[in-house]
Parts: sequence; C-alpha cells; structure tokens
Amino acid sequence: MGYLDFKNTLLFLIGIVNLVFGSVIYLKNRRSKTNLWFFLVALSVTFWVFSMFFFRSFEFASVLGARMLYLSASLIPVSFLYFTFVFPKDKINFNVPQKYLLPIPFILAAAASLWPDFLITAVRLVPNGENIIFFNQKVHLFYAIYIVGYFVFSYVVLFKKYLKSSGALKMQVQYIFAGTLISTLIGVNTNLIMPYMGIFDLNWLGQIMTSVMIIFIAYAIAKHHLMNIKVIATELFSGGIVMVLLIVFLTSETAMEWFVKGGLLVVGSIFSYLLIRSVLKEVRTREELEDLTEKLKSANARLRQLDEAKSEFISVASHQLRAPLTSIKGYSSMVLEGAYGQMPGKMKEVIERIFQSSQRLILTIGDFLDISRIESGKMKYDFADFAFKDLVKSITDDFAANIKNKEEVTLKFSSGEGDFKIKADYGKIRQVVSNLIDNAIKYTPKGTVAVSLARDESAKKVLLKIEDSGVGISPETIPTLFQKFSRAKGISKLHTDGSGLGLYVASEMVKAHNGRIWVESKGEGKGSAFFVELPVSQPVENGGKMV
Repeated sequence: MGYLDFKNTLLFLIGIVNLVFGSVIYLKNRRSKTNLWFFLVALSVTFWVFSMFFFRSFEFASVLGARMLYLSASLIPVSFLYFTFVFPKDKINFNVPQKYLLPIPFILAAAASLWPDFLITAVRLVPNGENIIFFNQKVHLFYAIYIVGYFVFSYVVLFKKYLKSSGALKMQVQYIFAGTLISTLIGVNTNLIMPYMGIFDLNWLGQIMTSVMIIFIAYAIAKHHLMNIKVIATELFSGGIVMVLLIVFLTSETAMEWFVKGGLLVVGSIFSYLLIRSVLKEVRTREELEDLTEKLKSANARLRQLDEAKSEFISVASHQLRAPLTSIKGYSSMVLEGAYGQMPGKMKEVIERIFQSSQRLILTIGDFLDISRIESGKMKYDFADFAFKDLVKSITDDFAANIKNKEEVTLKFSSGEGDFKIKADYGKIRQVVSNLIDNAIKYTPKGTVAVSLARDESAKKVLLKIEDSGVGISPETIPTLFQKFSRAKGISKLHTDGSGLGLYVASEMVKAHNGRIWVESKGEGKGSAFFVELPVSQPVENGGKMV
C-alpha cells in the first residue's frame, strides 16, 4: 500500500468532502439542532474515513490505526440515532433513557476499541494488499451487535416518523432512509461481517460509501428549508476541484511541474472563489424575490378580503338606501301629480328637483348593487328567446318621447328585415341598451343619435350600433372606458352626476351573454359609436317543428 495510492487518495477526498459538507451545513444555521447533530454525524464519519487513511498509510502505527478505526466507527451509530430523534422538527428534549442510558453501549464499545489487547490484538501487514486485523471474536460480536442494534433502532425511529408525516416531510424521511440504508448495509458487510470471516479485501469500501449517506441526509435537510442545497453543491464542487489540484500539486517531482501545477492550483482556487461568490449572489437575489413574492401574496390576499368586505358593505348599504329613496321618489311624484292638492309654482320646482335627484340616486344605487352581485358571482340571469328589434325600438321610442321638447337632438332608429331574435336576459339587455342610448343623448348637446341593428349571418351575430355626433372620446380614454369609476376626460363638466359605473356594468352583463361591447371615436368633438354584439337565438328542432 502506498501513501498516495488510488484508494488512499479517494479516502482523503471523501473525508474532506464529508467534513466540508458537515461544516457548511452547520455554519448555514448554527441555531438548528438538526444541523448540529448532522454536523456531529459528519464529524464521526470523517473521523472513520481518515482513520482508514491512517491505517493504510502508516504501517509503523497500524495497531493504533486499527483501534482508531473501531473507535471512530462506534461514534457513527450513536450520533446518527440522536440525529433521528431531532430530525425533522428540530426538537432536542431528550428523555431520561435517551440522555443517560443510550450512551452507555457506546462508551463500552469505545473503551473496548482503545483497551490494549481487548478487542484489537494485532495487525498483520500485507504487501500490496489490505492489512489484516486480529481481534477477540466474542468482543467483536458484541461490538457488531452494538453497531447493528443502534442502526436498527435509528431506522425504527425514522419509520415511525415516516408513518406520522405527510407530503414534503414524508419525502425527506425517505431520502434519509435511501441514503443511509445503502451506506449502512455496505459498511456493515465490508467492515464488520467480512472481517469477522477473515476477509479484509473490501475493508475500505464502507468508508467510501459514507459520502452517499452524508449527501442524502444533507439533501433531506435542505428540502426542509434549513439551508440552500445549490450553494452547498457549488461549495463542494469548488472544494473538490481545489483538493484535486492540491493533490496533483503535492505529487510534483520537478521544478517545472511545481510551477505549472502551482499555477493551476492558484487559477482553480480563484475560479472556485468567484463561482461560489456568484452563486451566493444569485441565491440571495432569489431569496429576496421569494420574500417579496410571499409579501405580495399576503398583500393580494388582504386586498381580496378588503374587496370582498367592500362589496358586502356596498350591497348592504345600497339595500338600506334604496327603500327610503324609493319612498322619496314615490311621494314626490304624487305631490307633483296633485295627489295632495295644488302647490305654489316655486314649491313645484323644488319637488321636481327632489324627484329627479332621487331618480338619479336610485339608478346609481342600482349600479352599485349590480357591481356587488357581479363581483360576488351572485348576479342571476334569466335567459329566454325574444325579439331584440322590438326591445331596442321600444327603448328608442321611450327616449324619443322624453326629448321631444329638446329640438337640438334628433334620435333615429333603423334596422334590417326580421325581428333579430336572441336568447338573453330581457331585463339585463334592456338595462344595457337604455344605458348606452341615455349616455349618447346626454353627451350630445346638439346633433343626432342614430340607433341601428344589423345581422351577421356568417358569424350568427346581431350587432347594435349607437352612434352620436356629440362630444366624442379621446384615444387615451377609450382603453379605460369600461372600467369601474372611469369617465371620459372633460365629461364631468357636462354632467356632474355620473358615477362611472354604468359602462362597467353594461360590459360585464354583455360578457355574461357571450357577447362583445366596444366603442369607436375619432377624437374629442367628433362624436362616438358604441357597439354591442350578441349571438342570435338558434332554432332547435323538436318533433320536426322549429321552435
């Protein structure tokens, strides 16, 4: 066996990797009990790996190396058992047996390993082979029972936690099982059972396989969000590169080799440092983004709660306001009609204002109620077939009668042949059309409002167009016109009583009918045209008849 043969080089690298892994994870969160006990497991495993390196490298101290091997191996099962007690909930309240009784077998195993001629009696050096350890077989049997027993105990603890856990925690326990069971089975076979049978050819393999155990445990902890696996992997990769370059540098024989390999070691070290620094910066940025994302989620959830509370408040307040306003409107209407006798001219003018104001408030409250129902998903639609043409003509005639004394505005209606039958909620569609015609009249101080109907046979759509020659709409206003509380620029100068809700409600109602609503305008002062597109009612065959 050589000091730097392939096996010893591999053992040295594995030992460094285990030590770095344990140290990095512990330093990531020193307060974590899980991290602390993993670090102790990693130290025990590292001690065992370097003990094998010492045993194979320094033949003059082979007996001491063998005792170190058995001492370090006795540390692993007890530290791993305490780790299973803590993982994954970071709990460290050990009971009396765990605190005082479980360490006793370890103390006995450690004492047996160090006591001269008790467990280890001699070592026979084998040139170009693995050294053979002579031991007391009875003591070795009890030592093996301790090792195997503590590992079995550990897996029982893990299995109970597996049964009680779910989701991510269950997956983490599976990682522990997978990694440690592979390493344990190989290590027990090559370092306990085979030596007991006098076979030492694979006495070094158990130490090599410890890297599987350490990596799987670390990954399980990382999945529990106690450290960042990407940073650890980068640090280990970089450390591995530097260690390989260091070993290559130490094997230099000539001055030129020392110079070249030393340069590679320096360049590799700088590259590793920059790589780790880059990954740390990336991870910190990602963690900040994740933190901001979580805060944004919380803020959005809070906003949704406030929005729901707002909608509920609007609904309740609107219902409470609607009843007295309806009474005010009704009584003022009766007073105007002379139900309570004649009144002076000035009083009639005041009552007229009360009537008009209550009418506007009732319409506004109706919009608020509609918004509340739409946003809460409680808006109900009663779909039925009816002639869209009759509906639009009826609304147009009503408005024409109301503005007959307003000579500055002309209201016209035109359509093609047919009744333009659609399947929709009659009341909701009437509300949409009335709102659009009313707006067109309001914002046309002087000119024409033309209402027309057309049919697109290929698309099976009915198109309502309400075009006016009024104040028009600026291009920047059009995209926001169908949003809540949105009004065209300068409109408030013409009509101060608008709420900016009517078009939003109309838009939502049209969407609920699988229709489309939009507006076109060449700009301010150039009029505008509102369009409503709805699907036509499809005839259904029933017993050979079209209905």
